Amino acid sequence: KEATKQPMEASKGGAEACTLPMSEWRQQRVAAAEVHCLHVEDDALLQFTIGTRIRLMGVSLEQVGDGQQCVEMVVRRMAEGLPPFAIVIIDNQMPIMCGADATHALRKLGFAGRIVGMTGDPGSSPDRIEFEDAGLDDCVDKTGEGMAAIEAAIRAHIIE
Repeated sequence: KEATKQPMEASKGGAEACTLPMSEWRQQRVAAAEVHCLHVEDDALLQFTIGTRIRLMGVSLEQVGDGQQCVEMVVRRMAEGLPPFAIVIIDNQMPIMCGADATHALRKLGFAGRIVGMTGDPGSSPDRIEFEDAGLDDCVDKTGEGMAAIEAAIRAHIIE
């Protein structure tokens, strides 16, 4: 098999390289490109930071700034017959429509993809409990560990 050095995913060391057969590396990237993610976050710095890390994984990424835009984008993709988002990463505290309301609306519309909440709300706060109960598959903190969990969720989708 033809082997070459290819960059590792950002969450696995960034500047390091791994040796994979070229054909396997290409297949992994093609599979990644077929994974469509939606990131919903009103903070521009977090949009940039999280968006960059997700894009480094090679997946397709759309970003919007509030829950209403999220619901509208999912509805538009359904109406246009585009591939659905495999995963939606959503903040809770946002203007116009919060993450809990957007998550509830997506589930009511029949969205079956994975929804991962990413929040700064403490674990036992009423806002976080409401967010988790709205239909999230997972809820993580806005920390390095939370980002690692999101990357793991995306990687799991790539493998499927």
